[in-house]
Amino acid sequence: MKKNVFKTTTLYILLAALALCFAGTGCGTKTEATTSEDAAASVSILSSAEDIALTTEDGTNYRFSYGDLSFTAIFRNNTWQIRDSYRIENHEDLVLICQALSDAHPVPDKTYTGVRSAEDLAYEWEQHNLAFAVLPEGASWKENARHVDLNPEDQGKTLTDFLKERTGTP
Repeated sequence: MKKNVFKTTTLYILLAALALCFAGTGCGTKTEATTSEDAAASVSILSSAEDIALTTEDGTNYRFSYGDLSFTAIFRNNTWQIRDSYRIENHEDLVLICQALSDAHPVPDKTYTGVRSAEDLAYEWEQHNLAFAVLPEGASWKENARHVDLNPEDQGKTLTDFLKERTGTP
């Protein structure tokens, strides 16, 4: 019983931290970019999916550019993993990146009867970014949130859903 109370309390603390983050930062919106990492969070820098110059030599391991940053994307088992995905936050750019990835290898929807849209994949990516932003340094889940796995099973899940799964809270 104590373990369940602890998990529930932890979940509510994390949700409160998320709410405070939104209230204190204007939902993460930045108006002026000062570094390439800041640029990743502020204004859109892409005009099309082709702008990321997605490349591969083996059809599994991919590279793409975003501004002056380089990223690794891996496709295995109907899942895209984007390494250090937290560094890109602009919604429009996330959608364009997800479109480029989907053009190379679509991700099935959670029923495996269709494919996930770029907008849907970007939403999942944003949930990971939120988790990465609010989790304290040293938290065991922060490293998992650093890299997004865009897979069929996580379609439509919110940050709250991910937290409940991790804590076993109903």
